[in-house]
Amino acid sequence: MLEHAISLALTGETFLPLPRAVLSGNVATEAARPSGQILDRLTDRQRDVFQLLLAGHSNKEIARELGVLEGTVKVHVRAIMQKLGVRNRTQVAVVAARSGCFPEDA
Repeated sequence: MLEHAISLALTGETFLPLPRAVLSGNVATEAARPSGQILDRLTDRQRDVFQLLLAGHSNKEIARELGVLEGTVKVHVRAIMQKLGVRNRTQVAVVAARSGCFPEDA
C-alpha cells in the first residue's frame, strides 16, 4: 500500500486510504439512492454547503464563500452527515460519488 501511495504522489495524484466499511459499501444505505433523491433531502443552504464540501473546501472556506459564520457551516455539515447516515466528510464524499453527486468539474 505504501508503494502504491508513493507512486500516486509522484504522479501528482492523491492517495486517500479509506476504512474497510467505506470500501465495502457498509457506510450507509443512502449510497444506492440516485443523486436527486439525496439532494432533495437537503435544504437549499445545505445543498450549497454540500457542493462546496464535495469540492474539498474547509469549513472556514465554505463560511467565507457563503457569507456565514464557521459555526453555522459546522451545523449544516453535521445535518448533512446525519441525513446521509454517515459519520465524517470522507464518508459524505463516498456516498456522493456512489450516487453521482460530484460536480462535473471535479
